[in-house]
Amino acid sequence: MTSISRQFTTLLRTEVLLFLREPTALFFSLAFPLILLLFVGSIGATDEVDDGIRFIDTYMASMVAVTAANVGIMGLSIHVAENRARGALKRYRLSPMSPGIFFGAQFATALVTVIVSLIGLIVVTLALYGLSIDANWPLFLATALLSLYVAVSWGLFLGGLRLPLRSVQVISAAVFFLMFFSSGAALPRESFPEWLQAIVAWNPLAVANDLLMSSYAAYGVVEIARIAALVISTLIVNAITSVTFDWEGRNS
Repeated sequence: MTSISRQFTTLLRTEVLLFLREPTALFFSLAFPLILLLFVGSIGATDEVDDGIRFIDTYMASMVAVTAANVGIMGLSIHVAENRARGALKRYRLSPMSPGIFFGAQFATALVTVIVSLIGLIVVTLALYGLSIDANWPLFLATALLSLYVAVSWGLFLGGLRLPLRSVQVISAAVFFLMFFSSGAALPRESFPEWLQAIVAWNPLAVANDLLMSSYAAYGVVEIARIAALVISTLIVNAITSVTFDWEGRNS
């Protein structure tokens, strides 16, 4: 095993253990989506929202995007800010470990979490309602990976801001709930005024929701322009993060 592989494996193991010691993170990442699926998803679960497409099929898909946003935008941003406040990021920066290993370990930890959550969502849906017969599983899993990449990118950006921990907590929660309530996962976007629908359609979580529902339940078609905007905006967030990420924590 190379030095880079050892550093990555060691850091990944540490990050996973730290995550398992956070009951709040465990609840919102693993239990919260299942609770929403069981209670909200059960209301009219087998009602058809379109020809042959059940409500539960669209809702299960949207819970995957919500899980990714929970893990990345809220969980990861706060985790990064807490590490900076404790001086851990400064120690990482002064060590021989490259920033790429640190960022890669954060994504891998989030990926493990989302995989566990996705398995839980699939098992519960299969047991209670059956899975969607229209699911394109390779495309669905690829879309879930893209959703996680977007969420982790935002989480690293918010967590890396040169702000005190409390400020990061407030801002990340505000960003998450703004994206969540305007994405269609909480309220149907069709209930919004037309001018608001046109704006929130470009919400990253809304695009992720629509992509997941399309690939899992064959519900709707997502315009290429929205997909391109999602990818390009995320790459811009990555570029900004590479410049603004605060390792020192002077304001923490």
